[in-house]
Amino acid sequence: MIHDIETDTRYLEEDLAFASNTYVKAWSTTENRFVPRMASQLAIGFTARMGIKDFMSMIHAFANARPQDCLTFLVSLDALADTALISFSVIDMQYAALAPVQADNAGFFEFALQWSAHNGAQEISVSVTGPNLFWIHCQ
Repeated sequence: MIHDIETDTRYLEEDLAFASNTYVKAWSTTENRFVPRMASQLAIGFTARMGIKDFMSMIHAFANARPQDCLTFLVSLDALADTALISFSVIDMQYAALAPVQADNAGFFEFALQWSAHNGAQEISVSVTGPNLFWIHCQ
């Protein structure tokens, strides 16, 4: 029997979900050269605050360097609507973890975070793995 992780994909029920999605082969990148360096420092307990695009670029750098690994973040969405900034902590890291069946592609990532914030979530747990998958954990 395959044990699958319970994911929260309610954001896919929105009319705009598929209009805003574009399939991507990898996470977005940034010109900020410090973001990939930050990705190499990711470990359980790592905490930071940054813009959502830089966060996605950091995930891209991590996924490229370690595509078999899975990171789980606790992401605070409190300031997302006002400042487009998020705070996060790495709460788990697994080697050679399999993504759940309901994992989504990186093209939905920003929409999913925005939807969660708009619908009252103050924080969410989200996991990412290479090359381009993420999933939001059910609370």
